[in-house]
Amino acid sequence: MSLAMSLRARGPVGSAVRTVNVLSRFGASVAAMERRLDLYESITVDLGIHPTWPATACVLGRHPALLRRYAERGAELTVHGLVHGDHSRLGARLQRDTLSRATEIFERAGLRPKGFRGPYLRYNAETLDVLRELEFWYHSSQAVVFPLVDAVQPTPAASGRFALACELYSAIDARTIAVTPRLREGLVDIPVAIPDDEILVERLGVNVATATAQWLQILDDTYRRGELFTVQLHPERIIELGDALGATCVEARRRSPAVYIARLDEIAAWWLRRSRFTGATPSAVRGTSRWPHRARRSWGSRRARPSGSATSCARRGCPSRSRTGGSRTARTSMRPALAGPKHGSSRRSRPRRGRWSGSGAGPIPRGARSR
Repeated sequence: MSLAMSLRARGPVGSAVRTVNVLSRFGASVAAMERRLDLYESITVDLGIHPTWPATACVLGRHPALLRRYAERGAELTVHGLVHGDHSRLGARLQRDTLSRATEIFERAGLRPKGFRGPYLRYNAETLDVLRELEFWYHSSQAVVFPLVDAVQPTPAASGRFALACELYSAIDARTIAVTPRLREGLVDIPVAIPDDEILVERLGVNVATATAQWLQILDDTYRRGELFTVQLHPERIIELGDALGATCVEARRRSPAVYIARLDEIAAWWLRRSRFTGATPSAVRGTSRWPHRARRSWGSRRARPSGSATSCARRGCPSRSRTGGSRTARTSMRPALAGPKHGSSRRSRPRRGRWSGSGAGPIPRGARSR
């Protein structure tokens, strides 16, 4: 983890607290990490779901047999950088070198990575160019921020920490765009929903009941709008938020029309397949169904963020519902994040008729509240 980036993201006090938390959660041996991964896997597999866990290549290089075992049981391991650094500040040459080395470490462990999650959810145009050169299928590094539920009552200090996270992630307001995958010159962009586990636990300090309410509200919003919900939960916080993850997955499984829950590589593969029939910018879903692009702009049209760019962030607000002609397919990608591994989704190779969860994005005006 970059000390400079940690200081920028959390400040000196927050960085010190973060260091203590990491040491207490993982300890000096691999056993603590293994216990958390086992718990994570048990929660998802019991529901027929297999996660996507982004992992830094240096972590995989130290524990190849351990992490390969989860992949053999159905989890997807995807690249989270060579080390946990800020890719938005790196040029093309250095990123080509580090991502090539990361890919080689994955391949030596018997894994062929198909996707990339930027550490700190940060990237730039050169990142995407290098991923295309290396024949990656997708990247999932663009944050979209959803309104906070009324149960979240942050202090002024917590509100400042939340705003700082949204600025750091260059988060887009989920009320202003359609949040779906986007195919950009052969690379599928899969957005990531926040508030995620880091924001809920470390910045807002909410309990598991409030975190559950927050994720269920995002599920409701995205299900209603027929968009994508990518849950980000680092395995290091699975003990704190495992019940919230389980409740969200159970509710997604309960919905009818059904929610499609899939690993990120499965979502990317499906989006690439359908693009052959719908053109370079996929918009049709299962026949006559269409995503509601006219109601909100496409987040995929946003240029890859330059180093240091950011958007403002705020509190609450309920995205308006878009109506589309024909049937609608809605879908939810469940997936957490980690400075090592993260989480993903189910094993069906393509979505059933039904719904999927997600939402839109852009800077959030302060003071808006969800209905």
